[in-house]
Amino acid sequence: TNTQVTYTLSETCQSGSITWNRTGGAADAGSPHAQALTGLELTAGTKTNMTLASPPALVAGTIYDITWNCTDMAGRTATAVTTTGVTFDNVAPVISGVAPLDSAFINTAAVSYTLSENCASASITWTRTGGSTDGASPHAKALVGAELNAGTKTNIIIANNPTLVDGAVYSVAFACSDAAGNNAAPVTRTNITFDPSAVVISGVTPTSSSFRNTTDVAYNFSEACYSGTVTWTRTGGATDGASPHVVTLVGAELDPGPHGPAPLANNPARVDGASAWQTFWGVVF
Repeated sequence: TNTQVTYTLSETCQSGSITWNRTGGAADAGSPHAQALTGLELTAGTKTNMTLASPPALVAGTIYDITWNCTDMAGRTATAVTTTGVTFDNVAPVISGVAPLDSAFINTAAVSYTLSENCASASITWTRTGGSTDGASPHAKALVGAELNAGTKTNIIIANNPTLVDGAVYSVAFACSDAAGNNAAPVTRTNITFDPSAVVISGVTPTSSSFRNTTDVAYNFSEACYSGTVTWTRTGGATDGASPHVVTLVGAELDPGPHGPAPLANNPARVDGASAWQTFWGVVF
């Protein structure tokens, strides 16, 4: 991530240099970068993680060979030392295109994300913030294999899939570090409800084969519904040209718990003498 160097000289050099020569990766029009050593950079001893007085202007994503040269006071030249295949990368990876979105309701732990470059390590952490209790939270799950590669992953179940709790609300944090140790800005989505269970409908009236003089209905939802309907379909008796009557539930009619007996807000107009069956259903997303 930087141009710091470490080296040891057995004696003081009259002149010396360190040269960065591009061998691959991103283009570098300034290569080779031959940087002359000066002052204490030339003295005998060990220099550790030192930034040269005249550091090179390297290009992110470029691969370099780095060569050390030294000539002593008597004009003798040291055997050059070269380090090969060094990638300069001072740009942090970027995480984008993350899903689930804020305030989403989900029924699996599938995720989507885009990485601007390969990650050396990365994780997705699910932390309970509300709803049902989750004693195992937070679920910090490392990405592995192709999950670490640059590009877009859409609706994938990661290899280290978390075991989430039905009805728990989570925040989901995505993190990534590249091979040079640059850390991506973490991306977090909040208020995500895990709900893999279907709504249970019970306590329904009218009951089968009953006679009624109102359109009142009763029912019980095991949880809040995102959408719901009550449908009256003529099956006999007087003719009803408007059948089936599909009534959309609205407002508090979608709430969990018992409802009615009471008329619905969008009450249907049914035909006197017609027999009908009622279908109740609710869907939660």
